[in-house]
Amino acid sequence: MHALADSLRSSGHSTLARFGSQLACRNRRMLEDDFAGCVVSALEQVRGTLLFQMRIDTLPASRRVAAISVGCGKAREFALVILADGAEFVSVELADESTDPLASIAPAYAGMIDVLDEVA
Repeated sequence: MHALADSLRSSGHSTLARFGSQLACRNRRMLEDDFAGCVVSALEQVRGTLLFQMRIDTLPASRRVAAISVGCGKAREFALVILADGAEFVSVELADESTDPLASIAPAYAGMIDVLDEVA
């Protein structure tokens, strides 16, 4: 199993660990060519949701970032999926432990989506 999934599993985040395992099966080329598609495909395996994804082109930390949610209710977790330019592997950071400014947006964005789903 990939170190990313092991790390998430050992910290009690089994759904995110399964997501990480699915994503770790993608090679770098696949991730670069279709980052959002790879993330969505891995999320489908754990019934997660892609909240948003973007490319950040600022030096020295150019990267692709996706915010995701897995679980529901009190068990809902938010994370960032990061593919840094030149990095060998994708990383998954729990939003509440991440220092990335985008991490704070994920729960608010999910709340907005929840409200819009109720109205629709």
